[in-house]
Amino acid sequence: MGTRWLHQGRSRSGVDCVGLVLVSLAEVGIIIPDLQGYRRTPDPDKFLGHIREHSLPAYQPIIGTVGIFRDGTQPCHVGIFAEMHGQPSLIHAYAGTGIVMEEPFIHHWPSKLVEIRAIEGLS
Repeated sequence: MGTRWLHQGRSRSGVDCVGLVLVSLAEVGIIIPDLQGYRRTPDPDKFLGHIREHSLPAYQPIIGTVGIFRDGTQPCHVGIFAEMHGQPSLIHAYAGTGIVMEEPFIHHWPSKLVEIRAIEGLS
């Protein structure tokens, strides 16, 4: 938490939303090929295709699953579901705040949710 947001960042000194997921998974020994060379607003087909290729569908925002979110109409943001005070929360690297943060999975987040994915090997 508190790590700064950095477009295409892949280390504890700075990550973007995809980097947060990749670095977090690497910390527990799960290596997923990186999605490189994307703009701040990634191609939705490439973005979703890459995530789907390395995960399985999930149906509940449980701890450790990955949420894919839209900004407007295009899927372009990911976060890791966690739990805060017994309720689902979202850990994500967010350009709007400039840091990795955790917040309750309420307000606008549920309406922006495109799908939930489970990472193989993570239980």
